[in-house]
Amino acid sequence: MKLEFGVYLPAMFPTEMVKEWAITSEKLGFDSIWISDHVMDPFPPILPPWRGCLEGWTAMSNFGGITKRVKLGHCVLIPDFRYPSVLAKMAATLDQLTDGRLILSLGAGWFRKEFEAYGLPWDKHGVRIEREREAILVIKALWTEEVANSDGKYYKLRDAVLEPKPMQTPHPPIWVGGDSPKTRVLVAELADGWLMHGASPDRVEKNLEALKQIGENRVKIIKYATMLTTVMGANREEANRKFEQIFPEEILKQFLRAPVRREFRNRIAGSPEECIAQIEQYTEAGINYLILLFIDPMDTKIFADEVLPSFK
Repeated sequence: MKLEFGVYLPAMFPTEMVKEWAITSEKLGFDSIWISDHVMDPFPPILPPWRGCLEGWTAMSNFGGITKRVKLGHCVLIPDFRYPSVLAKMAATLDQLTDGRLILSLGAGWFRKEFEAYGLPWDKHGVRIEREREAILVIKALWTEEVANSDGKYYKLRDAVLEPKPMQTPHPPIWVGGDSPKTRVLVAELADGWLMHGASPDRVEKNLEALKQIGENRVKIIKYATMLTTVMGANREEANRKFEQIFPEEILKQFLRAPVRREFRNRIAGSPEECIAQIEQYTEAGINYLILLFIDPMDTKIFADEVLPSFK
């Protein structure tokens, strides 16, 4: 599989800035655009006085209307935010309206505070994974069966009809995000892609080896992705200084305490040549999809001009 590149659009940045970033990412030749799925911003404001975050599904629906080519995904959608049968309908509609550009990327969630604040169910990790698995089965049934029925532990369907079906056949790809052993089992069983959050090349190799032990028969058809902060500079040292200037120490500490902290520790940083060498380590480890979280929007063009051509 060739290496593909996505751009993560920060949901906590001002609206017009994020919309322009989506359009620019497509023009620059990236393969996809991504946004998070939160109802409350897990982190302090990065660009005061802008506060809070955009809702992920609504935002991506807008991006689908202002772009024509890029694939559309989330890092990652939380099934507990939307009843899965309704999410299946929403996803089929978006796939139709965007000519088959949706990647449905799902995860169990990690920010407990927003669940409790919005009155959403929060259970132990294993239970959330169980619900995610059942949600995927419900979604696939609605996408592929003329009349869907399900009598699951968490979700039920009775003579449910979803028309029109998604444009992609047999259905839009379903990715699963996360790194836990229970997530690996879910990936091996049901996923078309695995989004490993901020994994190092060594961790990627270990994850893929563990996955092979679970589901050797499917691992060759799965997209393997990771999301990484990306900072351009004359060299890696300068890029890291730039990163530290953008993220004041107290804000950075809060990012690093969150479960997504690996995306900030294991980052692509430096000159174009250094970034190419770091990316090659990921491809050698088995990654075939990189989602880049650019801290400086201007770096998006530098990366597209000076790094992307080496992998296209």
